[in-house]
Amino acid sequence: MKCEQDLIGIDGSHGSMTGYVLDNDEDVDLHRRRPAIVVIPGGGYTMRAFHEAYPIAWKMIGFGYHAFILHYSVAP
Repeated sequence: MKCEQDLIGIDGSHGSMTGYVLDNDEDVDLHRRRPAIVVIPGGGYTMRAFHEAYPIAWKMIGFGYHAFILHYSVAP
């Protein structure tokens, strides 16, 4: 399952978060608790490194984690 949410900072900056929340299989354990990770990609003051976001999140999903990617504004 994928979910998205828009975020607005107190200084007027904008961002968003994309989350990948794994569904539990009732044949295995419907009430299974999973760890979660927030991926905050690096970059610089003018860009974000997307190669540090999605590949990391997908790798963690493969390990059974819920993954959330923070997309933040970089240029004023």
